[in-house]
Amino acid sequence: MTKFKAEIKNRFFFLISLLSILTYLFLPTVQADELVITDNGSGSTNEVQVQSESQTNINQNNESNVTNEVNTSVNTGDNSASGNTNGDVAITTGDSNTQITIENTANTSTVETRCCTSGTTAQISGNGANSTNQINTSSTSTTNIIVYQNATITNNITGYVNTGNNSADDNAGGNVEITTGNIKVQGNIINGPINYSNIETAFGLASFVSKISDNGTNSENKINVNFDYQRNINTNFNADLDNYVTWDLNTGGNSADGNTEGDVTINTGDISLDFFIKNFVNLGKVEVSCCPTKKEKEEEKPPPGVPPYEEEKENGGVSGGVGGGGGGGGGGGGGQILPEAAAVEAGGPGIDGLSVTSGSGFQSLLFFIGLAMVTFGGKIATNELFQNTSERKK
Repeated sequence: MTKFKAEIKNRFFFLISLLSILTYLFLPTVQADELVITDNGSGSTNEVQVQSESQTNINQNNESNVTNEVNTSVNTGDNSASGNTNGDVAITTGDSNTQITIENTANTSTVETRCCTSGTTAQISGNGANSTNQINTSSTSTTNIIVYQNATITNNITGYVNTGNNSADDNAGGNVEITTGNIKVQGNIINGPINYSNIETAFGLASFVSKISDNGTNSENKINVNFDYQRNINTNFNADLDNYVTWDLNTGGNSADGNTEGDVTINTGDISLDFFIKNFVNLGKVEVSCCPTKKEKEEEKPPPGVPPYEEEKENGGVSGGVGGGGGGGGGGGGGQILPEAAAVEAGGPGIDGLSVTSGSGFQSLLFFIGLAMVTFGGKIATNELFQNTSERKK
């Protein structure tokens, strides 16, 4: 019975541990960066430094060598009816219909990079007199896109069609007639799309909001910002296309010589040649769009039941600013307050890279404290349950 109880306990705590791990995997994360220095004492020195760097290199190289060669020969002619006597002579050749199509498609390249940096909020507020507060944030993003495409395509079509070269010679005592068939040739050579590229990328900072307000007298407050974003896009196309079409079409070359005592007739067929060649090569599309700001995103997809966000502006000066600022003289609020900055103002003391109360770090800490309490309480309850069961059985 004791072994059975131990197994029940182990399974119980195993389930609790598994629940803890799974819940941790699905914890929400904060997409925007919130840099905050708030509610620090007089004479304190506080600094937040953030530096991020991103580099993306995309190289695409396409090469194609295509050779198409078509040789066709059709013949219903070269007939002979000669040296006949006491009768009519007739030669009739059939029609010829030939259709050839060649299509080449090569070297298609697509590059899509839509990743933009998340919005950033920087705030220095509510710090004591004679304090020194500074936020330094630096972000560097470089994207290099190189597309090279080379195509060499050769199409060679050679055709021979004949319904002629018929002979009806030296016939006597009747009529002689030669009728050759029609020749119809249709063909297409379509090269394309060849060397086609489509590049779409987004560029720029999603949003940046800074605020320095409500700091004590003679305090020195600075927000230094450095954003460097580069997009280098190079496309290089090279195409060498050769289309050779050669046809030898014949319904003539017929002979009706030396015939006597009758009529001689030669009817040659029609020749129709219809050939189409299309080259569709070296097409490049490059689209560079701006990253939407947080406000633009909210206007595009407003949350259900929540009206679109409108900026609030307060009267009063702003102490400091982006790229540096002087000391504040006894506070003096103002500036621009976004929803994420409003949550920061209610934060606790100290310096944190994220909002003290709204950041994922603080929420995760509260979650695990609560989970530990639940686990500890479950353990006590389990021990009590097994102890009461044992006493009853005794």
